[in-house]
Amino acid sequence: MVTSIEQFEKELFQEHQEEAAFLYEQRLSIMFDDSIAWTALGDFEARREAHMEALLIGGTSTLRSCIRQAMETQEPGDLYVASLLACRLVNEEALASFCGGAKPDEDGVRAMTDALVQALPGEWLPSLLEVAMENPSITPVFIHVIGQRKISGHDQWLDSCRREAGNHLALCHAYTRLVATSAASWLEQLLMHEGDQEVRVWAAIALLTFPVHARVLDFLRTDLEVSPWKWLPLGLAGSASDVARFELCLNSSNLYLAEGYRALGLLGEASSVPFLLDQLGDENHAPHAAGALNLMLGAELYEEVFVPAQPDPDEFNEEEMAMWERGETPLEPCGNPPGQVETRIVQDKNIWQQWWLANEPHFCSGRFRHGEACQPLVLVTGMKEMGTPNLARQWNALELAIRYKVALHLDIYAPVTLQWQQIHVYEAQMGHVSLATGAEA
Repeated sequence: MVTSIEQFEKELFQEHQEEAAFLYEQRLSIMFDDSIAWTALGDFEARREAHMEALLIGGTSTLRSCIRQAMETQEPGDLYVASLLACRLVNEEALASFCGGAKPDEDGVRAMTDALVQALPGEWLPSLLEVAMENPSITPVFIHVIGQRKISGHDQWLDSCRREAGNHLALCHAYTRLVATSAASWLEQLLMHEGDQEVRVWAAIALLTFPVHARVLDFLRTDLEVSPWKWLPLGLAGSASDVARFELCLNSSNLYLAEGYRALGLLGEASSVPFLLDQLGDENHAPHAAGALNLMLGAELYEEVFVPAQPDPDEFNEEEMAMWERGETPLEPCGNPPGQVETRIVQDKNIWQQWWLANEPHFCSGRFRHGEACQPLVLVTGMKEMGTPNLARQWNALELAIRYKVALHLDIYAPVTLQWQQIHVYEAQMGHVSLATGAEA
């Protein structure tokens, strides 16, 4: 009977572990779905937290089981649960051992970072940094932790991490939050010579948060048509003079539509609206042009469209396979074609032109975001709105850091309750932000 009870408890805690891991991964998979409000992610977090609370009851034996599971699978959800539980149970030894052997991929680094940013006791950090230096797979996690929690006093350790190329992206993210001007020379070398374009993007963003960045802007404006990685940072930091550059790039190439229109939307210059409206006439350009218009003008024009499902012949029965071989698409049991109705931003040129005709006087000149003149408080309000996609919320925070030198607080991966606290910090700062720093460069 004792054995049965012990087995029951073991299976019960295992179920809690699996559910918590699943809910972490589920949240991660939908957080960039523009149809889901960022605040809705709090439901997944609350359910996950209930399972984490249950795991705490299991104590050390459950922690050992969670760590064993994470080491076997290296799946993001398992890595998150094991890391968070070790912190919650205040078991530094278990966490250090786990960090010494974990081999997380990019998503796994994200998961462990999320857990440790949330719950790592600060006094553990020095010894864990020593562990990280012995396990290169885990080093980016602690670079992110230092950056996101803005922990000072570890400049020498961060400098030592520059030797490994695998740490460069994490370092760029960290320096963006730390505003580490002492890293400027190293970041400029990455900006000019790094082969990984994502690293170059974030090296540029980090440098743009520093007090002086005119030289960076000059570099971003060169060879723009063949360097699409430059478009995002230039969209965040550029001026009205860059509108013509982006329009020329978009007219001359179909290779980088999303990046170019995103940058033009972030630039937010009212003078680009006629160009964007014209681009709605091309079905390849229309989705991206509509997104840029909505980011700038805040029109919130939506439509429901049916998106056919991609057929998978491997899942067809004999009758459906016969239809498929005849060139027919098998129908759902209800008689409808397979697929689903999705909500998206309107792409119809006529509808947008009618809206612009009625609202153009509100957008005489200057930069706009979410339908308002782009000022610090508008960017903060945009972070709060439920309908603002997570990526746009991140861009708003980056623009505050770049144009107005407001420290980067928002972490879109953090729990919703913590994000509200971060937004309140921004709101408290708004009365002290100078608009002059956001003037055209």
